[in-house]
Amino acid sequence: MKNIVLFASGSGSNVENIVQYFQDKPNVTIANVLSNKRDAKVLERCNRLNVSSLCFNKIAFQETDCVLDILKCTNPDLIVLAGFLWKIPEKIITAFPN
Repeated sequence: MKNIVLFASGSGSNVENIVQYFQDKPNVTIANVLSNKRDAKVLERCNRLNVSSLCFNKIAFQETDCVLDILKCTNPDLIVLAGFLWKIPEKIITAFPN
């Protein structure tokens, strides 16, 4: 089983297309969608699509290990930036180099 984590911050059209593409693929799971905007439409789409989603703020992303810990628990094979524009912290890149 391959786990995919998506980062998104907007309407979620990219996320929805990715989820729909993989919904009939038994070896792939969209494990989580992470967003930096609690009012982003992507979170509503995730709810409708029954995809786990979490929201975080800039401090949690850049100054703590909160998001990194979530990623480590999810153990993603692939991290996708689906309309997410923030610079990814070095600690996340180091933890998931490939």
